[in-house]
Amino acid sequence: MADNENMAVISNDLFGRLDIYASSDEITAENVVSELNTALPYHVQNLLQEDFLYWYRRNVQPILNRHKEVRPEILNIVQENHAEEIVAFKNGYFLTQPAFYTARREGVQAKVDKLNEFLYRSYKQVADDKVVNWFHTVGKGVLYVEPDRDNDPDTPIHCYALDPRSAFVVYSLRPGNEPVMGVNMVVSDGIAKFDVFTKDSVYHLTGGATGRLMTTQVNSDFLATAVSVDSVEPNALGMIPIIEYRYNSVNMGAFEAVLPLLDEINNIQSNRADGIEQFIQSLLVLVNCELPEGKSSRDVRDKGLIELKSIGENKAELKIFSEQLDQTQTQVLVDNLYEQVLRICAMPSSTKGGTSTSDT
Repeated sequence: MADNENMAVISNDLFGRLDIYASSDEITAENVVSELNTALPYHVQNLLQEDFLYWYRRNVQPILNRHKEVRPEILNIVQENHAEEIVAFKNGYFLTQPAFYTARREGVQAKVDKLNEFLYRSYKQVADDKVVNWFHTVGKGVLYVEPDRDNDPDTPIHCYALDPRSAFVVYSLRPGNEPVMGVNMVVSDGIAKFDVFTKDSVYHLTGGATGRLMTTQVNSDFLATAVSVDSVEPNALGMIPIIEYRYNSVNMGAFEAVLPLLDEINNIQSNRADGIEQFIQSLLVLVNCELPEGKSSRDVRDKGLIELKSIGENKAELKIFSEQLDQTQTQVLVDNLYEQVLRICAMPSSTKGGTSTSDT
Protein backbone atom coordinates (compact mmCIF):
# COMPACT_ATOMS: atom_id res chain seq x y z
CA MET A 1 0.00 0.00 0.00
CA ALA A 2 1.09 3.56 -0.59
CA ASP A 3 0.84 6.56 1.71
CA ASN A 4 0.06 10.15 0.71
CA GLU A 5 2.25 12.93 2.00
CA ASN A 6 0.61 15.93 3.65
CA MET A 7 -0.14 18.87 1.37
CA ALA A 8 -0.64 22.49 2.48
CA VAL A 9 -4.31 21.59 3.00
CA ILE A 10 -5.50 17.98 3.14
CA SER A 11 -8.91 16.63 2.30
CA ASN A 12 -9.87 15.88 5.90
CA ASP A 13 -9.35 19.52 6.95
CA LEU A 14 -12.19 20.91 4.85
CA PHE A 15 -15.50 21.77 6.50
CA GLY A 16 -16.74 24.75 4.45
CA ARG A 17 -15.60 28.36 4.20
CA LEU A 18 -15.87 30.84 7.05
CA ASP A 19 -18.17 33.85 6.99
CA ILE A 20 -16.23 36.98 7.94
CA TYR A 21 -17.66 39.56 10.37
CA ALA A 22 -16.66 43.09 11.38
CA SER A 23 -16.56 44.39 14.94
CA SER A 24 -17.91 47.78 13.76
CA ASP A 25 -21.28 48.49 12.17
CA GLU A 26 -19.83 51.19 9.94
CA ILE A 27 -16.55 51.28 8.05
CA THR A 28 -14.89 54.70 7.95
CA ALA A 29 -11.50 56.14 7.05
CA GLU A 30 -10.56 55.89 10.73
CA ASN A 31 -11.21 52.16 11.16
CA VAL A 32 -10.94 50.68 7.64
CA VAL A 33 -7.31 49.59 8.15
CA SER A 34 -7.94 47.90 11.49
CA GLU A 35 -11.14 46.21 10.29
CA LEU A 36 -9.44 44.93 7.16
CA ASN A 37 -6.48 43.58 9.12
CA THR A 38 -8.92 41.82 11.46
CA ALA A 39 -10.73 40.21 8.53
CA LEU A 40 -7.68 39.13 6.50
CA PRO A 41 -6.61 36.10 8.62
CA TYR A 42 -10.07 34.58 8.16
CA HIS A 43 -9.95 35.28 4.45
CA VAL A 44 -6.50 33.69 4.19
CA GLN A 45 -7.85 30.54 5.86
CA ASN A 46 -10.62 30.44 3.28
CA LEU A 47 -8.13 31.20 0.52
CA LEU A 48 -5.93 28.21 1.38
CA GLN A 49 -8.90 25.85 1.31
CA GLU A 50 -10.35 27.38 -1.84
CA ASP A 51 -6.99 27.07 -3.58
CA PHE A 52 -6.77 23.39 -2.62
CA LEU A 53 -10.27 22.71 -3.97
CA TYR A 54 -9.60 24.70 -7.15
CA TRP A 55 -6.49 22.70 -7.99
CA TYR A 56 -8.02 19.43 -6.79
CA ARG A 57 -10.65 19.83 -9.49
CA ARG A 58 -7.83 20.44 -11.97
CA ASN A 59 -6.19 17.09 -11.06
CA VAL A 60 -3.66 18.36 -8.51
CA GLN A 61 -4.71 15.76 -5.94
CA PRO A 62 -3.00 14.06 -2.96
CA ILE A 63 -2.50 10.86 -4.98
CA LEU A 64 0.26 12.66 -6.90
CA ASN A 65 2.39 12.44 -3.71
CA ARG A 66 1.95 8.68 -3.51
CA HIS A 67 4.99 6.60 -2.57
CA LYS A 68 5.71 2.98 -1.67
CA GLU A 69 8.20 1.44 0.72
CA VAL A 70 7.98 -2.08 -0.75
CA ARG A 71 8.99 -2.44 -4.39
CA PRO A 72 9.07 1.34 -4.92
CA GLU A 73 10.07 0.85 -8.55
CA ILE A 74 6.47 -0.20 -9.29
CA LEU A 75 4.52 2.97 -8.62
CA ASN A 76 1.39 3.79 -10.60
CA ILE A 77 -0.64 6.96 -10.07
CA VAL A 78 -4.21 6.64 -11.32
CA GLN A 79 -6.65 9.53 -11.00
CA GLU A 80 -10.38 9.33 -11.55
CA ASN A 81 -11.36 12.98 -11.57
CA HIS A 82 -14.88 12.69 -10.18
CA ALA A 83 -14.54 16.22 -8.78
CA GLU A 84 -14.69 17.57 -12.34
CA GLU A 85 -17.59 15.22 -13.09
CA ILE A 86 -19.58 16.47 -10.08
CA VAL A 87 -19.01 20.17 -10.83
CA ALA A 88 -19.82 19.73 -14.52
CA PHE A 89 -23.07 17.94 -13.66
CA LYS A 90 -24.08 20.56 -11.09
CA ASN A 91 -23.31 23.41 -13.49
CA GLY A 92 -25.39 21.84 -16.25
CA TYR A 93 -28.27 21.06 -13.89
CA PHE A 94 -28.29 24.53 -12.31
CA LEU A 95 -27.74 26.60 -15.46
CA THR A 96 -30.35 25.13 -17.76
CA GLN A 97 -31.13 28.69 -18.89
CA PRO A 98 -29.87 32.20 -18.10
CA ALA A 99 -31.10 33.73 -14.83
CA PHE A 100 -33.74 36.41 -15.29
CA TYR A 101 -36.30 38.31 -13.20
CA THR A 102 -40.08 37.94 -13.26
CA ALA A 103 -42.77 40.30 -12.00
CA ARG A 104 -45.03 39.31 -9.10
CA ARG A 105 -47.14 42.49 -9.27
CA GLU A 106 -49.18 43.76 -12.13
CA GLY A 107 -48.12 46.93 -13.92
CA VAL A 108 -44.36 46.46 -13.53
CA GLN A 109 -43.71 43.80 -16.18
CA ALA A 110 -42.42 46.38 -18.68
CA LYS A 111 -39.86 47.63 -16.17
CA VAL A 112 -38.78 44.08 -15.31
CA ASP A 113 -38.37 43.28 -19.00
CA LYS A 114 -36.20 46.38 -19.38
CA LEU A 115 -34.09 45.30 -16.40
CA ASN A 116 -33.60 41.84 -17.93
CA GLU A 117 -32.51 43.49 -21.19
CA PHE A 118 -29.99 45.64 -19.29
CA LEU A 119 -28.60 42.55 -17.54
CA TYR A 120 -28.35 40.67 -20.83
CA ARG A 121 -26.39 43.52 -22.40
CA SER A 122 -24.15 43.74 -19.32
CA TYR A 123 -22.96 40.12 -19.85
CA LYS A 124 -24.50 39.03 -16.56
CA GLN A 125 -25.18 35.60 -18.04
CA VAL A 126 -21.46 35.06 -18.57
CA ALA A 127 -20.73 36.32 -15.07
CA ASP A 128 -23.43 34.06 -13.60
CA ASP A 129 -21.90 31.03 -15.30
CA LYS A 130 -18.53 31.77 -13.73
CA VAL A 131 -20.00 32.54 -10.29
CA VAL A 132 -21.92 29.25 -10.28
CA ASN A 133 -18.81 27.40 -11.44
CA TRP A 134 -16.86 28.96 -8.57
CA PHE A 135 -19.34 28.17 -5.80
CA HIS A 136 -19.75 24.58 -7.00
CA THR A 137 -15.96 24.27 -6.83
CA VAL A 138 -15.00 26.13 -3.64
CA GLY A 139 -18.32 26.86 -1.89
CA LYS A 140 -18.49 30.59 -2.66
CA GLY A 141 -18.83 32.72 -5.78
CA VAL A 142 -18.35 36.47 -6.05
CA LEU A 143 -20.13 38.87 -8.40
CA TYR A 144 -19.00 42.45 -9.07
CA VAL A 145 -21.28 45.12 -10.56
CA GLU A 146 -20.15 48.57 -11.71
CA PRO A 147 -21.71 51.47 -13.68
CA ASP A 148 -20.89 51.69 -17.36
CA ARG A 149 -17.84 53.89 -17.80
CA ASP A 150 -19.06 55.27 -21.15
CA ASN A 151 -22.50 56.20 -19.81
CA ASP A 152 -24.18 54.04 -22.46
CA PRO A 153 -27.98 54.28 -21.84
CA ASP A 154 -28.50 50.80 -23.32
CA THR A 155 -25.94 49.22 -21.00
CA PRO A 156 -25.90 51.18 -17.74
CA ILE A 157 -23.99 48.50 -15.76
CA HIS A 158 -21.44 45.75 -16.26
CA CYS A 159 -21.17 42.49 -14.32
CA TYR A 160 -18.04 40.45 -13.64
CA ALA A 161 -17.24 37.28 -11.70
CA LEU A 162 -14.35 37.74 -9.28
CA ASP A 163 -12.00 35.07 -7.97
CA PRO A 164 -13.20 34.22 -4.41
CA ARG A 165 -9.58 33.66 -3.43
CA SER A 166 -9.08 37.41 -3.89
CA ALA A 167 -12.50 38.92 -3.24
CA PHE A 168 -14.69 38.60 -0.16
CA VAL A 169 -17.43 40.34 1.81
CA VAL A 170 -17.39 41.30 5.50
CA TYR A 171 -20.72 41.27 7.35
CA SER A 172 -22.18 42.99 10.40
CA LEU A 173 -22.72 41.06 13.63
CA ARG A 174 -26.15 42.63 14.08
CA PRO A 175 -29.27 40.54 13.32
CA GLY A 176 -29.62 40.22 9.56
CA ASN A 177 -25.84 40.28 9.07
CA GLU A 178 -25.90 43.04 6.47
CA PRO A 179 -22.67 43.44 4.46
CA VAL A 180 -20.52 46.35 5.69
CA MET A 181 -17.68 46.14 3.16
CA GLY A 182 -16.56 44.26 0.09
CA VAL A 183 -12.85 43.68 -0.55
CA ASN A 184 -10.86 42.84 -3.65
CA MET A 185 -7.18 42.02 -3.12
CA VAL A 186 -4.36 41.82 -5.66
CA VAL A 187 -0.87 40.67 -4.64
CA SER A 188 2.22 41.26 -6.77
CA ASP A 189 5.92 41.16 -5.81
CA GLY A 190 5.15 41.13 -2.10
CA ILE A 191 2.88 44.18 -2.32
CA ALA A 192 -0.82 43.82 -1.61
CA LYS A 193 -3.34 46.25 -3.09
CA PHE A 194 -6.84 46.40 -1.61
CA ASP A 195 -10.01 47.99 -2.95
CA VAL A 196 -12.51 48.26 -0.09
CA PHE A 197 -16.09 49.14 -1.01
CA THR A 198 -18.68 50.44 1.43
CA LYS A 199 -22.12 51.89 0.62
CA ASP A 200 -20.70 55.44 0.60
CA SER A 201 -17.01 55.19 -0.28
CA VAL A 202 -14.28 53.27 -2.06
CA TYR A 203 -10.96 53.01 -0.20
CA HIS A 204 -7.72 52.11 -1.96
CA LEU A 205 -5.13 50.65 0.42
CA THR A 206 -1.59 49.33 0.16
CA GLY A 207 -0.12 46.61 2.34
CA GLY A 208 2.40 43.82 2.45
CA ALA A 209 2.16 40.11 1.75
CA THR A 210 4.33 37.06 2.29
CA GLY A 211 3.88 33.63 0.80
CA ARG A 212 2.63 32.63 -2.62
CA LEU A 213 -0.89 33.32 -3.79
CA MET A 214 -2.98 31.24 -6.21
CA THR A 215 -0.50 28.46 -6.87
CA THR A 216 -0.69 24.70 -6.54
CA GLN A 217 1.26 24.87 -3.27
CA VAL A 218 -0.02 27.84 -1.28
CA ASN A 219 2.06 28.35 1.84
CA SER A 220 0.10 27.91 5.05
CA ASP A 221 1.94 30.89 6.55
CA PHE A 222 0.71 33.25 3.82
CA LEU A 223 0.07 36.66 5.38
CA ALA A 224 -1.39 39.87 4.00
CA THR A 225 -1.76 43.10 5.94
CA ALA A 226 -3.18 46.51 5.09
CA VAL A 227 -0.84 49.36 6.01
CA SER A 228 -2.28 52.63 4.82
CA VAL A 229 -5.09 54.29 2.89
CA ASP A 230 -3.81 55.66 -0.40
CA SER A 231 -7.00 57.37 -1.56
CA VAL A 232 -10.74 57.58 -1.03
CA GLU A 233 -13.48 58.27 -3.55
CA PRO A 234 -17.28 58.31 -3.34
CA ASN A 235 -19.20 55.17 -4.25
CA ALA A 236 -21.47 56.20 -7.11
CA LEU A 237 -23.63 53.08 -6.78
CA GLY A 238 -24.64 53.78 -3.20
CA MET A 239 -24.28 50.08 -2.43
CA ILE A 240 -21.53 47.52 -2.02
CA PRO A 241 -20.87 46.23 -5.57
CA ILE A 242 -19.25 42.95 -4.43
CA ILE A 243 -21.83 40.25 -3.75
CA GLU A 244 -21.13 36.76 -2.39
CA TYR A 245 -23.14 33.73 -3.50
CA ARG A 246 -23.11 30.45 -1.55
CA TYR A 247 -23.59 26.92 -2.76
CA ASN A 248 -25.11 25.95 0.59
CA SER A 249 -25.49 27.26 4.13
CA VAL A 250 -22.03 26.07 5.23
CA ASN A 251 -20.17 27.27 2.12
CA MET A 252 -18.97 23.82 1.05
CA GLY A 253 -18.18 22.99 -2.56
CA ALA A 254 -20.21 20.42 -4.49
CA PHE A 255 -17.60 17.64 -4.07
CA GLU A 256 -16.07 18.76 -0.77
CA ALA A 257 -18.11 16.38 1.43
CA VAL A 258 -16.86 13.33 -0.47
CA LEU A 259 -13.16 14.20 -0.76
CA PRO A 260 -12.07 11.25 1.47
CA LEU A 261 -14.05 8.87 -0.76
CA LEU A 262 -12.54 10.38 -3.92
CA ASP A 263 -9.04 10.03 -2.46
CA GLU A 264 -9.74 6.40 -1.56
CA ILE A 265 -10.96 5.62 -5.08
CA ASN A 266 -7.72 7.05 -6.47
CA ASN A 267 -5.72 5.03 -3.94
CA ILE A 268 -7.49 1.76 -4.76
CA GLN A 269 -7.19 2.25 -8.51
CA SER A 270 -3.49 3.02 -8.17
CA ASN A 271 -2.97 -0.10 -6.04
CA ARG A 272 -4.86 -2.16 -8.62
CA ALA A 273 -2.50 -0.98 -11.34
CA ASP A 274 0.44 -1.83 -9.06
CA GLY A 275 -1.02 -5.28 -8.43
CA ILE A 276 -1.26 -6.06 -12.13
CA GLU A 277 2.26 -4.84 -12.82
CA GLN A 278 3.68 -6.70 -9.83
CA PHE A 279 2.01 -9.90 -11.06
CA ILE A 280 3.61 -9.47 -14.47
CA GLN A 281 6.96 -8.61 -12.89
CA SER A 282 6.77 -11.39 -10.29
CA LEU A 283 9.79 -12.23 -8.16
CA LEU A 284 11.96 -15.17 -9.19
CA VAL A 285 12.69 -17.78 -6.50
CA LEU A 286 15.53 -20.33 -6.84
CA VAL A 287 15.15 -23.46 -4.67
CA ASN A 288 18.20 -25.71 -4.10
CA CYS A 289 19.86 -24.21 -7.15
CA GLU A 290 23.37 -23.30 -8.10
CA LEU A 291 23.74 -20.99 -11.06
CA PRO A 292 26.53 -21.62 -13.56
CA GLU A 293 29.68 -19.62 -13.00
CA GLY A 294 29.37 -16.07 -14.29
CA LYS A 295 25.57 -16.21 -14.44
CA SER A 296 23.07 -14.36 -12.28
CA SER A 297 19.33 -14.42 -11.67
CA ARG A 298 19.03 -11.51 -14.11
CA ASP A 299 20.25 -13.80 -16.90
CA VAL A 300 17.35 -16.13 -16.14
CA ARG A 301 14.85 -13.28 -16.34
CA ASP A 302 16.36 -11.78 -19.49
CA LYS A 303 16.81 -15.00 -21.51
CA GLY A 304 13.89 -16.95 -20.07
CA LEU A 305 15.92 -20.19 -19.83
CA ILE A 306 19.18 -21.25 -18.24
CA GLU A 307 20.69 -24.58 -17.13
CA LEU A 308 20.65 -25.03 -13.35
CA LYS A 309 22.67 -27.35 -11.10
CA SER A 310 21.21 -29.15 -8.10
CA ILE A 311 22.91 -28.79 -4.75
CA GLY A 312 23.59 -32.24 -3.30
CA GLU A 313 20.65 -34.63 -3.39
CA ASN A 314 18.07 -31.82 -3.36
CA LYS A 315 16.18 -31.27 -6.59
CA ALA A 316 16.80 -27.91 -8.25
CA GLU A 317 13.66 -25.86 -8.72
CA LEU A 318 12.86 -22.42 -10.12
CA LYS A 319 9.57 -20.74 -9.19
CA ILE A 320 7.79 -17.50 -9.89
CA PHE A 321 6.53 -15.99 -6.63
CA SER A 322 3.27 -14.25 -7.33
CA GLU A 323 -0.10 -13.45 -5.76
CA GLN A 324 -2.72 -11.80 -7.93
CA LEU A 325 -5.08 -9.17 -6.54
CA ASP A 326 -8.74 -10.19 -6.51
CA GLN A 327 -9.95 -7.71 -9.12
CA THR A 328 -13.60 -8.74 -8.78
CA GLN A 329 -13.84 -7.95 -5.08
CA THR A 330 -11.82 -4.78 -5.59
CA GLN A 331 -14.27 -3.62 -8.25
CA VAL A 332 -17.17 -4.22 -5.86
CA LEU A 333 -15.50 -1.90 -3.35
CA VAL A 334 -14.82 0.79 -5.99
CA ASP A 335 -18.41 0.61 -7.22
CA ASN A 336 -19.70 0.95 -3.67
CA LEU A 337 -17.52 3.98 -3.00
CA TYR A 338 -18.64 5.61 -6.25
CA GLU A 339 -22.32 4.99 -5.43
CA GLN A 340 -21.79 6.62 -2.03
CA VAL A 341 -20.22 9.63 -3.76
CA LEU A 342 -23.24 9.98 -6.04
CA ARG A 343 -25.70 9.58 -3.17
CA ILE A 344 -24.01 12.14 -0.94
CA CYS A 345 -23.67 14.63 -3.82
CA ALA A 346 -27.35 14.12 -4.80
CA MET A 347 -26.47 12.92 -8.29
CA PRO A 348 -28.23 10.21 -10.32
CA SER A 349 -27.17 6.68 -9.44
CA SER A 350 -25.17 4.72 -11.99
CA THR A 351 -26.65 1.39 -10.85
CA LYS A 352 -28.23 -0.42 -13.77
CA GLY A 353 -31.42 -2.44 -13.60
CA GLY A 354 -33.17 -0.32 -10.98
CA THR A 355 -36.94 0.14 -11.04
CA SER A 356 -37.00 3.82 -10.14
CA THR A 357 -36.90 6.45 -12.88
CA SER A 358 -36.84 9.46 -10.57
CA ASP A 359 -33.04 9.79 -10.89
CA THR A 360 -33.28 10.69 -14.57
